[in-house]
Formats: sequence, structure tokens, C-alpha cells
Amino acid sequence: MSEFTIDPAILDYFQTIKNFCQLISEEYDSEFDEPMTMEQIQAWEKENDFVLPDQMKSWYLLTSSAYIANGYFEIYEPFVGCYKKDDDVVVFASIIGDGEEAMILRETGEMFSDFDGMRDDFEDFTYFLDKVLIDLEEKAEECLGEDWEAIYDERFGKDDDSSDED
Repeated sequence: MSEFTIDPAILDYFQTIKNFCQLISEEYDSEFDEPMTMEQIQAWEKENDFVLPDQMKSWYLLTSSAYIANGYFEIYEPFVGCYKKDDDVVVFASIIGDGEEAMILRETGEMFSDFDGMRDDFEDFTYFLDKVLIDLEEKAEECLGEDWEAIYDERFGKDDDSSDED
């Protein structure tokens, strides 16, 4: 069996989300717990008869749970829950703290959030993380004004995409 490698894209999302949480920390509390081990992930998968997507495994190898922007988003250790029938989803996050949850259908692997019957489908875990980042960008603008991007770049450096400007 080959060794699992953390997805570089997930590592980048994780660091960017942590950076944003630092940037807005005067207004919003955030907390990232210790990571899970691969043994813990595999034990969970065996116990729950479900294989987590590799992107989520990568996330859990970085943090077992994250409380983001006063709990606006919470990504926690997965648990089996009910959506349309008994034990048919794996729930991994809450959004806004008002009952919206992000989950995976155990039978098909479809990933989505649901709030009062309003379903938002995700292509994959990065789609969910994009939602988190969009919200954090809005909170950064709310806290720091229109110049939040310059403040972010000054504090954390520019994205690698802009490094080809010689």
C-alpha cells in the first residue's frame, strides 16, 4: 500500500484560509485543532463503511476540525447522519450555524449542502472550500475596507501565479 500524500491544492486552501482568519482576527475568532492521523482516518472509514474523498483526507491530515470566523463555517470530524433515510450521509461541516450542513451521500458520493430543502451541489471538497474563501474575502473587505487585498499581499505575500512578472 502506497503512502498517502496531502493534496497540494488542499494544503494551499488550508494555508490561505488560516491566513484570512489571521487577517480578520480582530473581529472574528477562528480555531484550528490538531490534525487527525492516517490511522484515525482509516479507523473511521472502517467503522463507518465509507471511504472519504482524498481531498477530505488531506484536510483532516492538516486539522481535525476548524472553527472559522466565529463559527460561520465549522469543518469537523465527519459523522454519519440522515438526509432522506437512515444513515445515508456523512456530515462534515456546518455553514452559518443556522442548520445548513455540508454532507456526502454515502451511496453515490455526491457532495452538497442543504438548508431547509435548498440544496447546493459541490463538484468536490474544493468547491466547498471556495465558498469558505469567498465569505472570508467579504469579511476581510468588511473589516479592512477596499484595500484588504493589498493588506493581505503585504502580510502574506503574493500568490505564486503573479511571480512570472519579471
